[in-house]
Amino acid sequence: MKSNRNSPLLLILLAIALGVGGWFILDSSPAAQPADLGGSSLAGPNIGDEPSLAKAKVSAARLPEPRAGDSIGSKLNNILWPLEVELDLLEPGDIPKVKGVSALGAGAVAILRGRVGGDSDSGAMATVTFVEGPNKGRVLQTDAEGKFGATNLLPGLAIVEITGDRLVGARREVRLRQRRETLLNIGFGRLGTLQGQVLDKGGDPLEAVRVQVDMGVSYTDEEGHFWLPNLASGLSFVELSLDGFAAHRENVNITANHVVDPNRLKYVMAPGATLNLDLKGMVGGPGPALVYLSAGNPKGSRTFPFYARNPIEVNPGGVTSIPNLPRELISVRVFRPGAECTTPMRNINLQAGQERTLEMELKSTMKLTGIVKADGAPAAGVLVTLQAPNEVEAALGYYRQPANFLESDVMAPIPVSVQTVRTGSDGRFTLTAWSDITPSRYLSAMSSNGELTAIKIVGAKDEVVELDLEPRAEGAGVLSFEVTDRFQGLPIAWRVNGEPMDPFVLDPADDLEFEGLAPGRWGVRARWDHWELMESNDYEIRDEETATGFIELPEDAVIGQDPETWLRAGKEYPL
Repeated sequence: MKSNRNSPLLLILLAIALGVGGWFILDSSPAAQPADLGGSSLAGPNIGDEPSLAKAKVSAARLPEPRAGDSIGSKLNNILWPLEVELDLLEPGDIPKVKGVSALGAGAVAILRGRVGGDSDSGAMATVTFVEGPNKGRVLQTDAEGKFGATNLLPGLAIVEITGDRLVGARREVRLRQRRETLLNIGFGRLGTLQGQVLDKGGDPLEAVRVQVDMGVSYTDEEGHFWLPNLASGLSFVELSLDGFAAHRENVNITANHVVDPNRLKYVMAPGATLNLDLKGMVGGPGPALVYLSAGNPKGSRTFPFYARNPIEVNPGGVTSIPNLPRELISVRVFRPGAECTTPMRNINLQAGQERTLEMELKSTMKLTGIVKADGAPAAGVLVTLQAPNEVEAALGYYRQPANFLESDVMAPIPVSVQTVRTGSDGRFTLTAWSDITPSRYLSAMSSNGELTAIKIVGAKDEVVELDLEPRAEGAGVLSFEVTDRFQGLPIAWRVNGEPMDPFVLDPADDLEFEGLAPGRWGVRARWDHWELMESNDYEIRDEETATGFIELPEDAVIGQDPETWLRAGKEYPL
């Protein structure tokens, strides 16, 4: 019996280029270690809310629908462990290639795996959404056993939300590391309760403070008390906000089946500072400039959620007030298509309850301009994305900081790594070239309905570019493996780019086939129990063609296991 016939992977075209920006994390600080277990205007830049061409193709991919008779257990066999097959798209086949230019998404090599358990600790159907950080907008789905994963994520601190039917939901921070696996296991079977109090600097209670932990939100009463029940156990974080005060963020442990002592959690909020940003220079655009704030001391305590504020839209030629900021040294960076600040980054020391004014001036810089056409006519409202081949390296090159700077907070992607705009009524666009950071970049365009696309590589000398939209390629190939002769069904568990797909049982008369694979170079790894059977990065999938291979099974994967082995594994012998 073959794998699913519904071609679930047709749209995984640019899967290794997922995300809208990101950077590299070398290691984690113990103090900041998260739990490993347990809108812009149409013409302006839009980082994080608009998907890139690569991201849109992946997010449209559908999970496979199991065929009748293909689920594990539908055929009697005594093979205890499934053959595990991992398929990873390493290089999309229809992306331009230029010698010396890294593949699109070269920095997206972090791995996340996990499981979501329901109220009975059985696997739960859930959605895992990246809401902050370098992979913002990326969505993962669990399989029938509650497992989820991805192998093509951008490294960095990220915040994910876990939601699903009959689940109270969770909001957790994860630290994704380059070429390393992070585990995130969430169970909703035994919930905990948090309660506490919020005070001002003088020790007086604060009323009407918004308190959020996971998906639960509460507001403090007149005594400053809050109550948050039904929280999944593990390491989470609390977010506090009240107008006139600096927002506050702090890690908190949630214990299963436990109500925390009301006197244990006490949080203090300080009066907010206000930054008046005087942005001079009517250059660049169209659209607003994007302001990114960060802690001036990257080794600080990380108690202010800068990610919740970034980016901030500011119109040049006037003063914009940014309230409710923390009392600390703040770094300010400003981006606008076709412009840059005379001083790329400025620091300012803010004081609680006070206002400070900072002047920054835009100047013209190297631009990449062009026009997008469809059937020879200018195409309006088209999403245009300029993306560094390796977003991690681009961000590091811009910051000119040691790598541990990028471990300091949940950081929004910056336009140096990826920037997006929409074409005007004349089909034209303007972007900052950033060729001094990354000489060659991928320039893509996608129509508003997602049906027309274009992509090319632009170099440091390119200043004006024309993109011609064409229908999105929907081609697909097949990867077929001959498997050692068998006399009974073989359970198959498989993943695509780390995402678990529905398992099935392979008929002894059939080859193992995976259909609907996007053209490109694929890596394949197969193992059974503790046997590593094969690993290769050289499977070239072409449109409407079949690539072939062979998987040799150990004898135990053919004859199966005896009743005693099943019993030791805690499972009932099926025969």
